[in-house]
Amino acid sequence: MRLAAPLPPERPTLTPQRADIDILDSCFGRPGRAAASFFQFSFAFGGMCAFCVIIGDTIPRVLLSLVGPDASPVVSFFISRPVVTTILTLSISYPLSLYRDIEKLSHASALALIRCAAPPTCFATG
Repeated sequence: MRLAAPLPPERPTLTPQRADIDILDSCFGRPGRAAASFFQFSFAFGGMCAFCVIIGDTIPRVLLSLVGPDASPVVSFFISRPVVTTILTLSISYPLSLYRDIEKLSHASALALIRCAAPPTCFATG
């Protein structure tokens, strides 16, 4: 899936460029290209930081409620906020960010959607 879709040949264009970055370069020059690249990076970086904060705030508390407050020091270390955030970021976020083709993320999104739609099965009612 390309982000800059090619235009039909019969449609008139203002610029012969096909990629977004080339259009920015022709319209705004190198400063505009640099500004757009910076803002794209900062938006993605902010999203990544928000993901890490949410994971760090929720997952360790869930794990602590499962093992109890009197867990061994080794278990307490592995369910601490920095360790859980690091492990989940390196095992989930980082591999997903390495995909060059965004279409490959559709499988991960489908699995996440199925999991969110399914009722929680790990907690017993009673």
